[in-house]
Amino acid sequence: MRVWLAGVALLCIGFVAGALPAGATPPGANGALVYTCGVHREGAQIYLEGICLTAPDGTGARRLDEDPVPFDSSVGGDSAPVWSPDGRRIAWIRTVGDAPHGKVRELFVINADGSGRRQATTLGGFASTPAWSPDGRRIAFGANNGIFVVDAAGGEPKLLVSSVADPAWSPDGSRIAFVANRDGRFHCLPNNDVCVPANELYSMNADGTDQRLLSGAPDLDFRAPSWSPDGGSIAVACFN
Repeated sequence: MRVWLAGVALLCIGFVAGALPAGATPPGANGALVYTCGVHREGAQIYLEGICLTAPDGTGARRLDEDPVPFDSSVGGDSAPVWSPDGRRIAWIRTVGDAPHGKVRELFVINADGSGRRQATTLGGFASTPAWSPDGRRIAFGANNGIFVVDAAGGEPKLLVSSVADPAWSPDGSRIAFVANRDGRFHCLPNNDVCVPANELYSMNADGTDQRLLSGAPDLDFRAPSWSPDGGSIAVACFN
């Protein structure tokens, strides 16, 4: 489905359940794929193998991060790896902390050769969905029910907007698309009593100003926006 709103074509893609996707390749031909590795078991404990790289044809797979994370179903482990625009770094979300109720999810960055791993945030919450700015200087991410931006080189994260999720940079870096439930609507699964907040699609300036509603579709729930290369369209996963 395509709808023109506020000068942007909105492409709604029906939701299909399935495996977690691999991260985008770096610019250029034959770039490596980054993805969350498999798991292994040691007694009763399950470990996530961290972040892996492979060639597009599936050869040469290797684990990038040599520190597997114990899996906790309540908070997960390593997830959401994404390449920097220049293909030199990878950002991802990792579970940290030892106590059963002290585990949190923070943003990490590592060089593509496996060196220089560092924890980029210490918010003490549940970070998610990292997204590099087109120039590679900043990373937007969800955390603590809001969207933050942090310098890729390090520094304190800045809260841009609260009660939103799923940031996505426009190709020129001037705007960020996101989803939010600001009208209190709920989406109920067919033949099921489970209902979840139904999100609308918004965009804002990269500093958090000029927030605009783009979707305006009361019968749909929007997730995971992604801009077209020319910035004229936004594709989103949607429930109806």
